[in-house]
Amino acid sequence: MVMSEQGGHTTVINLSIGNKYHEIEIDNRVVPDSPIFSKMFQAHINVEYWNSVKSIKYICKYIKKSSNMAVVEINNATGVNDEITRYQIGRYINSNEAV
Repeated sequence: MVMSEQGGHTTVINLSIGNKYHEIEIDNRVVPDSPIFSKMFQAHINVEYWNSVKSIKYICKYIKKSSNMAVVEINNATGVNDEITRYQIGRYINSNEAV
């Protein structure tokens, strides 16, 4: 049985597994968010609380992680000095990162 609220995204799914009856509420949120911050800054802001040292180490490692990059210069035959179109930043991605 699936029910939906009027104008909302909440869905209630009732499951009957064996002799037990379970009710699961799904509200279609993909990421945790804060309505207070969303209203304050008028933008969608993802909020999570992490309470272990491993999570802080992961965040620091993730922020410092940089990808392999190459700067390529393209020479234009017309002689126009347009630095924005002359330089392109490319990134090398191996097969594991592409998935």
